[in-house]
Amino acid sequence: MKSSVSALALLFLGAPQFSLAHPTGTEKLNGTEGDSELEKHGYDVLASFPQPAGDLCNDQLKDVTVEFIPTGPGAFRIDNVPPACMTLATLFLDGPDSPVPIPLSSASLGFSGIDDDELQRLQAILDADTHH
Repeated sequence: MKSSVSALALLFLGAPQFSLAHPTGTEKLNGTEGDSELEKHGYDVLASFPQPAGDLCNDQLKDVTVEFIPTGPGAFRIDNVPPACMTLATLFLDGPDSPVPIPLSSASLGFSGIDDDELQRLQAILDADTHH
């Protein structure tokens, strides 16, 4: 499963370099010192979520293609989110000033006010190929 981002997303976010092959947008795959936990190859971000919900979300992500659709500057609709992941959506972006997900349907979330790092975190979480 690969998350997909249209070229418009790059314009909205002002991110001229973006890698869909590695959803964190970095080539640092060896886990060198100074890398964030999301950038380390093999780090299962869902393992830090409440269990068994994190494992269930991870399993359901293997059967879908999550789509990131830009809806404006720093705003995205995320489609094809599995039910187990929808229940964890408020944990995707942590921090008191982080954007809050808006449920748009049973398998769709809306986010606004997202910066590049937050988008990369969302993609890392919702891309089952990065989970081991």
